Amino acid sequence: MQGFFVRRQVLSYIPKGQEDLLLVSTSSAMEEGKAIRGGIPVCFPWFGSNKENPDGPKHGFARLLNWELKSTEQLLTGATRLVLALNDSVLTRPWWDHRFASELVIEAGEELSVKWQVKNLSDVPVTITNALHSYFRVGDISQVRIEGLTGVPYMEEIRSDEAFAGDDQSIVIQREVDRSYTDTTATCLIVDAALDRTIVVKKSGSQSTVVWNPWADLARQMVDLGDGDYQHFVCVETANVWHNALVIEPQSVHVMQ
Repeated sequence: MQGFFVRRQVLSYIPKGQEDLLLVSTSSAMEEGKAIRGGIPVCFPWFGSNKENPDGPKHGFARLLNWELKSTEQLLTGATRLVLALNDSVLTRPWWDHRFASELVIEAGEELSVKWQVKNLSDVPVTITNALHSYFRVGDISQVRIEGLTGVPYMEEIRSDEAFAGDDQSIVIQREVDRSYTDTTATCLIVDAALDRTIVVKKSGSQSTVVWNPWADLARQMVDLGDGDYQHFVCVETANVWHNALVIEPQSVHVMQ
């Protein structure tokens, strides 16, 4: 196993004898203040656009800022554990004027585990939406199916403002897909025929799952996505969005992984 990280997210995880589990576009920016197109960005304190502050950065500020590296540890299992921290500061308050303390705990061994938690340090409840925006590498998107979301209703604003009833079969991607499945805690399987593997996406502290692939037309408009990259990833995101938004009481903690 090999894992690579920057001070805000996981970039790479390579199980022994396999292709990387994650994709990072070779066209992506890597400097602080710009989103990395790939790996597992943390979307917080909002997912998508901020309706209260439309000028705020898409998917929040957490994925744009370097986090403090608090500790590294080699576990008895052989896995490596990293703990990163991001607290409110002069960089966050212009966008979201609340006090908070968040941690990202990454364990890379036989499996990859990413646990994110946030504590509300303010005196009032705060409402957030969030996601671990995982870019999973696949051999050929046309040979992928996603299992675990059969019958789950979803929103897809690129098609309609109304919710769709759940599908009666596995998800296959043949066009741009941007779906937010709600009220689901299910484990998802990314069945990849081209790479002959199945990625198991387990989660907790999450009531939503987002599935995204930009497909060819949108991908061509994205300066931070390389030619043909859309054919080699699918985002299956652990999230809390839409009516699954979280209300965190003062001094309370929410944990998601």
